[in-house]
Amino acid sequence: MFGCIFDAIDIQMIHISAAGVSESGLARIQNRFSELLCSAPHFRWQTCLRHVVVAPSEQVQEFRRELSTLKLTDADLSKVEILEGGVAYGRLLELICGLHSPVVGETEVLGQFKEAHSNFQQGWLERNRDAAMFSAFDQVWRNWASALMEDAKAVRSRHLLDLGSQSYGSVVRRELKALAGSEVEVLGSGRLALDIIPFIAAKFQVTIHCRDLVRARERLAPALTPQSRVRMRPIRNESSVAVGTAVALGASVVATVSVEPTEARVLVVAAPMTTSEILGWWRSLGSPQFTKVLDLRAEGRTDFIPLELVVPGGDIRSLDQVFGQIELSAARAKLRREEALVEVQKLIRSRAAMAYHRPFGWDDV
Repeated sequence: MFGCIFDAIDIQMIHISAAGVSESGLARIQNRFSELLCSAPHFRWQTCLRHVVVAPSEQVQEFRRELSTLKLTDADLSKVEILEGGVAYGRLLELICGLHSPVVGETEVLGQFKEAHSNFQQGWLERNRDAAMFSAFDQVWRNWASALMEDAKAVRSRHLLDLGSQSYGSVVRRELKALAGSEVEVLGSGRLALDIIPFIAAKFQVTIHCRDLVRARERLAPALTPQSRVRMRPIRNESSVAVGTAVALGASVVATVSVEPTEARVLVVAAPMTTSEILGWWRSLGSPQFTKVLDLRAEGRTDFIPLELVVPGGDIRSLDQVFGQIELSAARAKLRREEALVEVQKLIRSRAAMAYHRPFGWDDV
């Protein structure tokens, strides 16, 4: 028996944009579809931004009927989509290509999808393979997953390569690309530092200078991996008694760490400090020479003391220059995204014209 990949109208997809749903509403939604799907075949994919479930339409429609009983707000309900056929396939393809991600075309989301599919293949499905219903769903989903990954590769190769730097972290990584072996000093441990450090911690020795070692360690540790090379040093001030110590993230002890000279040193200013404050900190380190400085302070726009006093002769990139790179890349990414969305629709039409083997028929799904 043969048919179009989208003839499987008895499977449907639930897509929830988790970022737009209240915490209580999301919990109620998750609990309910977990109850409805516990004994039914289904594929589930969850990230910090979204929840996706592909399951037989009987369970999905029961979930749809019960949405009204969950006492969700209109805002919560607006973030729940129930799709089928080519529309569901297209939305999945858009998601795994990163077309709905904060950073357009990101690759991490494709890796997350592949991992979820691997877990589907190796997990509880193996324990239910004898049941005809599970076998039929397995066949349908395998066809979808294989096609999705093939089409995602095509969309990415045609439209989503070399999009440029769309975040502060990616700009910093690109700026450091030609400075392999450099030591990177990050001044600050707040939100901006958290955006930057995961992009560079695996390839550079990073030293974070902060006012509160304990809070900085708690804030940054979840964003790092075993490959991250990060240590922290307190910023010298009148109340500091541990100026000469550094904390290696992940270590169980506080160790004294000397800063060894390298061929190049880079400074990333990611704290709301005046140039005078930076100057005092720089002198406390012994007035080191930096090869490059990325000044990401909004304060740098209005500070009457130029940062060149701190880094004489260094290559300085201001916040406006960095933000200009991000805006240019964002404009390019927006255009490429529109092209990729058109490509997705072409691929859906192409898949609809293909014939797939259906050994169980759709009636068993």
